Amino acid sequence: MRGNVKSRTPPHRPGHDLVSGAVYGPVRSRRLGWSLGLNGFAPMTKVCNFDCLYCQLGKTNRLPRRGDFLPLSAIRREVREAFARLAEHGRTIDVITLSGNGEPTLHPALTEWIEIVLEARDRWFPSASTWILTNGSRIHVPRVA
Repeated sequence: MRGNVKSRTPPHRPGHDLVSGAVYGPVRSRRLGWSLGLNGFAPMTKVCNFDCLYCQLGKTNRLPRRGDFLPLSAIRREVREAFARLAEHGRTIDVITLSGNGEPTLHPALTEWIEIVLEARDRWFPSASTWILTNGSRIHVPRVA
C-alpha cells in the first residue's frame, strides 16, 4: 500500500518559485489587478511556521533562523529602486503584497518593513492598496495585530 501514497512534494508551477530579492513582479491577478510582491526573507529560503501540503513554495524543512530575514537596509534599497523604476516606466500597480518566501508576520522587524513599504507606496503608487498575505497564526501578537 505504501506505493500508492502520494508525494508531499507539490508539482512545479512556474511563477510560484522562491524569490531571491525583496521585490518581485508585478504579476497580473484576475482579482487584484497588477500586484507587486514584496519579500522580507533571504534569497531562495522558505520561512514559515506551517508546513501546508498545498503550499506553492513547497515543504517547510525547519523553523526560521535569524539569518533567514533580509536586513531592513536591503529591503529599503530594493523597494525604492524597484518602485522608482516601475513608476519611471509608467507601470500601474494596483496592490502591493507582503508575502514572498513564506509567512511575512515572522519577520522580526515587521513594523519597520511595513513603514518602508508605506513610505514608498505613498511616493510612487499612492492609489495602490497594501496587503499582507498571511496564515493568520500570529494575529494574537500585539505588534502583528
